[in-house]
Amino acid sequence: MRTNDPARRGIVFSLSASVHDAPPGQMRSGKWIGPLFVGPSNKWVEAMTAGEKTATAFTITSEKGPVKILAVEGGGQNFIAKVETVEAGKRYRVSVETRGMERPDTYSARLWISTDHPALQSFPIDLMVMARPRR
Repeated sequence: MRTNDPARRGIVFSLSASVHDAPPGQMRSGKWIGPLFVGPSNKWVEAMTAGEKTATAFTITSEKGPVKILAVEGGGQNFIAKVETVEAGKRYRVSVETRGMERPDTYSARLWISTDHPALQSFPIDLMVMARPRR
């Protein structure tokens, strides 16, 4: 887009959309990664106050045959992740919480989820938390 502002002649807009094929009332946020549906996304971005803790969870669902989640790895020193079985071969929950974010900064890490599926041995979940200064 062009503007009449001499300091900013052009501005770039970007738009991203997910189109889901689901009956009305059954829409859900998430992303297909091979045979698995990961929700609410395969990324986590959060803002928090430095020194506090925050957490999130991802649901991993296999709707095209059984897939077992074997492990969750990564996260570094600032994220603790664990996987729990909700329904074996079908539904899992990956919980993530923060730790050691005492300084204002941006903390990021990548989790690797390992599966027993031959075509999808592992896939990433990206984490980013922006710790704001305390007031």
